[in-house]
Amino acid sequence: MSNETSQLVTRACEAESDRGPGQSSPVNIELEFGEAVGDHVNVCTRLRIEHRTLEALHTHYGMDILNFADSLVGLRDRMEGTARLLDWDENVVLCLTVIDSGRGRVAIGGQLVPAIFWTKVASQDNLLNPRLLDDQGGIRIAFEGLVADQSYLSPMIAGLRLFLAESRISIRNPMLGPFDNPSI
Repeated sequence: MSNETSQLVTRACEAESDRGPGQSSPVNIELEFGEAVGDHVNVCTRLRIEHRTLEALHTHYGMDILNFADSLVGLRDRMEGTARLLDWDENVVLCLTVIDSGRGRVAIGGQLVPAIFWTKVASQDNLLNPRLLDDQGGIRIAFEGLVADQSYLSPMIAGLRLFLAESRISIRNPMLGPFDNPSI
C-alpha cells in the first residue's frame, strides 16, 4: 500500500516472548492509511514482531477513526477505560485497555482479517469461531498479550488527528441521512 499519498501511524509495544518468562520482544503496530475516498479509507494494519510481519487491509469510516482518537485521548487523560478501532463492518481491529493506571500500562489486543471466503462451510472442529461476516469462512489472526506505556498514546493520537485533518475524510455518520447528523 505504500505510496506518496499513504500515511503511517506506529505504536510500539512489547510482549513476553517465546524465549521464556521475563524475556520481552519489541512489537510494532502500524496503521498505514491509504487515500481517503469520501467517508472511508483503506488501512493496512501491520503487526511486526522480530522477523515476522502479519498484515491485513481493513476499511474504516472517518467517523470510526475520529471515535478511536477521541477514546485514546480519554485513556491518556483519565488512565482508565478502553479504546477500540472498528472497521466499517463494526469488527474490532484494535483494542487498547488501561491495565495499570499507576504505572501507565496499556494492554493491546486485536485481530487481522486478511481474507474472507464467501462460503459457509466449516470443518467439524469449527476453528473460526465466531465466523466472519454473515457466517462466512476466512482467515482471522487474533492477538493479545501486548503491553505498552501510556506515553505512546500522544504520538498515536497526533498521527490519527493529522490523517483526519490532511485527508479531509468525512467524519459524518454514514448511516444517517444528510439532515439527521448535527454539524461537526
